[in-house]
Parts: sequence; C-alpha cells; structure tokens
Amino acid sequence: MPFNISTVMKRVHPIIFALAFWGILIIPVLEPGINIKTFEKAFFGHEKLVEVFNNLRFALGDRVFPDVIVGNDGWLFYSGDRSIDDYQRTNAYTDNELAGYQEELDAKYSELQQKGIMLVVVIAPNKSTIYPEYMPDQITVIGRKSRLDQFVDYMHKYGQTPVIDLRPDLLEAAKTGQVYYRTNTHWNHLGAYITYAEIMSELSQRYPELISHPLSDFDPVQTGLMTHDIPVILGTPNIRENSWYLQPNFEVGTISREVPLSDGRKVRLSWNQDQNLPGVLIYHDSFFVGVVPLLESHFSQVTSVFRTGVPGLWDFNWIDQVDPDIVIIESVERFLNFDNFLASINN
Repeated sequence: MPFNISTVMKRVHPIIFALAFWGILIIPVLEPGINIKTFEKAFFGHEKLVEVFNNLRFALGDRVFPDVIVGNDGWLFYSGDRSIDDYQRTNAYTDNELAGYQEELDAKYSELQQKGIMLVVVIAPNKSTIYPEYMPDQITVIGRKSRLDQFVDYMHKYGQTPVIDLRPDLLEAAKTGQVYYRTNTHWNHLGAYITYAEIMSELSQRYPELISHPLSDFDPVQTGLMTHDIPVILGTPNIRENSWYLQPNFEVGTISREVPLSDGRKVRLSWNQDQNLPGVLIYHDSFFVGVVPLLESHFSQVTSVFRTGVPGLWDFNWIDQVDPDIVIIESVERFLNFDNFLASINN
C-alpha cells in the first residue's frame, strides 16, 4: 500500500492532541511542593479561565462571589472577614466584651499618659457603612446597632481613651462627593483627607500648633484607569476605575523612607526640618496608606508601623524605641475584633 501522509496525520493527530491535553494536566503535578490545595492555581491557564468564567457570571447578573458582593450601580463590596455581619449588625458585642475593650484601652491610655504620651484610636468604617444605598436590597440590616456603634458609644460614655468616629464627616462628604472608590475596599484620597483633618482636629486640643492644611492646599492628580483590589479578588482585572491622589502645592519640608523588617513588612519613617514639632508613632492597616503622607509635614518625626497578619497584632515595643509624643492606633471596622485587639494592647 502506498504511503499516504494525510492518512497518517489523521491517525496521529488525536494521539498528539491527547498527549498534549494530558501533559497540560500532569505538568503542574510534577512541580516541587505541589498538593491538592496548590494544584488548582498551578493548573495551566487557571487565571484566564477564572477571569472568563467570572466575567460571564458578572455579565449575566450574578451578585454573590467569594468575598465579593456586586452592589447597585456597579459598586463592588468586599464581603470577607465577616463584613456582611458588620453590615447586617448580627455580630453584636456582649457587655463584658465592651467593658474589656474599655478597661484595656484605658489601661494603655493611662500608662502612656504617665509617660507624657497622647493616645488616640481611629476606626476606619467599612465601605458599606458609608454607602449602604449601594448594597443589594436583598441584604438587609437586621440588628439595631453595629459593633462600631456599640464600641464608640461605650467608649464615649465610659472610657478615657479618645476614639475618633469618622462616620459623621465621611457620610456628610459623601452627599456631595465620592469618598470611597467604587471598586476598592478603601476610601479614596478625599476620604483620606477627611480622616487626616479629623485627626489633626483631635490632636490640636493638646498641640494647638497642629493645624491641618485646607483641601485647597492640594491639587488632585489623575493617574488614569487602574484595576483596584476588589476586581483582583473577583478575578476580573478588566473592571477598572479612574484613580487619583492629592499633590501638595506647598513646600513639604519632609524626608521619608521605608525600612524593611525581617517579617517582610516595611516601616515608613519621616523627618521634618522643624524638630520642635511633636513626634508621632502610628499603628495602622492599609486604610492609612494614603493618610500617613498627609500627616508627615506636621511632625518632627513620623514612624508608621503596618499591622502583622489579619486582623493582626501591633508590636508596642516600638513605643520605647521611638519615644513619641503621640501614639495613633488605627483599625478598619471589620478588623475591630475583640480578642485580637486586646491581644495587641496586652502584647
């Protein structure tokens, strides 16, 4: 029988295809350290498949994804870390828990006060707290008070430690402007500015020289469309939103740098030309990344320490090392966890 190349190729093609298909499946398994948990992400084309699948679900109107809720008018909300419990007010503190917060915070407040150090606590609200109108109608508010309501009310009634409640000013500003990104878990730079101004107002009660710059002292600089954190979580990087930041139009007079730590974090340090100003130590999470640069020009030295883990602990040994005049502790609402917060205070 004469040799026919097309006949051979017809027979070989399925074999080649099958070998290639199974090779794509098996190759990730041969990687060192692969296991059942990591195989999913090692699968060839995993990220693209997830993106196509979630884009299709998104286009078809699905609203509930792992750690993400699709709200009204294109707003995306992070639903991890029990954020929905916060929104629905189904995770209330007990009276004993609130008393524990107050006692431990006030103990730290008194300890620092004896050293001449001012302590201030700042709580960054969840986005759904400021923009409940964009949450899906199907997710209803059930409880009467949120944990943040309980905590702020209890501390204002029984505690000594100053707690800055940002909600009134953020809610007021949200009536005329946008203070959180539509596709990000965090506030935008207008929200960061409002937080900065509120902190400066609180600190000026002891340090009158600490006066915030008006918003007119900053120029908004557009940085264009970018993929924010919630689309990354969702696996849909094609969802983008315009981003911007505030550029000071005055001389800052501050030198800043980041110092890496052994655990992978970076501590941000800044020094001001005017060393007569008070110094501040800031413990914070990602909500304060845009706030710290606004504060830096007002202090002789700023040391900002990013939390470790989720919800994370703060290392209070920095207080003895830095010897600040002011200590600021910031936590986002969803990380206002009783046990972990007290573990930080007692650490």
